[in-house]
Amino acid sequence: MLHSKKIVRAPDGDEAFDEGSYIRQFAVLHSVRLIAFKCSRGVLHDPVTVRDISLAADDFYDILRNWRAASQSEWASMRKEPESGSRE
Repeated sequence: MLHSKKIVRAPDGDEAFDEGSYIRQFAVLHSVRLIAFKCSRGVLHDPVTVRDISLAADDFYDILRNWRAASQSEWASMRKEPESGSRE
């Protein structure tokens, strides 16, 4: 559902993207409501960009858990470069 509505979470967990996008997350009983939008040059949001979806809380948190596990797995499988200044 997140992909079909074209809502993308910021990779660093920050709600603001560099291009002015925001995502607001609300826990409402047994569901999660996500509202995404972009701000124009001013402070106000651009109404044309507003996306609003709700999904079951279990589904939402399963998506986050799966995304986290996949990200950790990908990171763990990547070749690591030694930090500068470390001795090897």
